[in-house]
Amino acid sequence: SPKDNNDDDDDNLLEWENIKTKDDLLARKNRNRINLLTKQLEDPILDSSSLRKACWRGIPMEMRPSIWRILLGYIPKNLNRRQSTLNKKRNEYYDLIQRYFNNTSSEQRSDQENKSYIQINKDIVRMDKLFQIPKIKNVLLRSLYIWSLKHTATGYVQGIHDLITPFIYIFLNEWLMDNY
Repeated sequence: SPKDNNDDDDDNLLEWENIKTKDDLLARKNRNRINLLTKQLEDPILDSSSLRKACWRGIPMEMRPSIWRILLGYIPKNLNRRQSTLNKKRNEYYDLIQRYFNNTSSEQRSDQENKSYIQINKDIVRMDKLFQIPKIKNVLLRSLYIWSLKHTATGYVQGIHDLITPFIYIFLNEWLMDNY
């Protein structure tokens, strides 16, 4: 948790009267924001309006993934249900990948599904270099293709790939911090 990652920082944190530079002030404010948000995330039932208010001036990088999941309604405000809900949604996604992406060829897809698949590929090629890394490119392709299947009313249209990039960045960063 963010609290565990920053215990050493508390020892180095300057008291208000010892702050001499803008960087010292920003570090102190960031530490206070982390403490406030960590307390809120540990509440058994989170008050989402308080969380939104606390996030108004920004969310520390290491806390963004967990807070975004809550603010976007992806996981519940109930602390006891968050991890199980996250696991359930991940398993559902893995199942969708197996059914509609890994085990499906262009011959098995409808004409509309093939059009979406081709357009997604075209859009991904035009993205920043970060998104050209084969594993990341595949994450984008899978995610956008599954999204297009789940949202048949709109389907995939050119430009939707731009909407997923902040999520890829935030959640990829979380995974990298946890695993490297």
